[in-house]
Amino acid sequence: DLRMSRGLGDVYKRQLADGTENKITGGDAEVTTDGSYSTKICVYGIYAEGTLTVKGEANGTGTLFVTAGTHTNNGDAWTYSVALSAKGNINVEGGTTTLTGGKTTSADCAFSDGIELSKESSLFVTGGKLIAIGGESIDTGGEEEYKSFSQGIDSYKGNVSVSGTGKLEVKCDPIMDGEGLALSPIHISEPTRHAQ
Repeated sequence: DLRMSRGLGDVYKRQLADGTENKITGGDAEVTTDGSYSTKICVYGIYAEGTLTVKGEANGTGTLFVTAGTHTNNGDAWTYSVALSAKGNINVEGGTTTLTGGKTTSADCAFSDGIELSKESSLFVTGGKLIAIGGESIDTGGEEEYKSFSQGIDSYKGNVSVSGTGKLEVKCDPIMDGEGLALSPIHISEPTRHAQ
């Protein structure tokens, strides 16, 4: 039971009912798109504009699993599979939410992100638990395939704050086995990070 409501000013709220397991899975895509770094193509589990708030009921036992689909590009455009892409703030206030990037393949750069925060967006974890996992990513453009970018959280000039009873766990899929161009649980450009 995933209760959803929309408030004023593009504020979206998701309430995880106690004792429930909720799943959102993004669709798979196979394309042939070129353009290297100047072209970004994406698949998402959730794409949110505005503020997104996830909270649990009284006992906080509800769960939400969001997994992005597999994204295969036979061309060289930069290719992304992102569980949650946000153009606005994300507030986690309760329950347990797991966000996992899908398998991504490109002839140039491939990216698998649990969370992608756009410029000046913020993540606030004040209750419950948020788990962000970068998935498998493969670059097929060379003579041999190699592992590419796997990031639990990718943020450009954003903020990440954990406070109160909130917990944040950020990691990469073990299949990446410590390899890849960027194997970073958290990548924040010009960051502000705050934990209490």
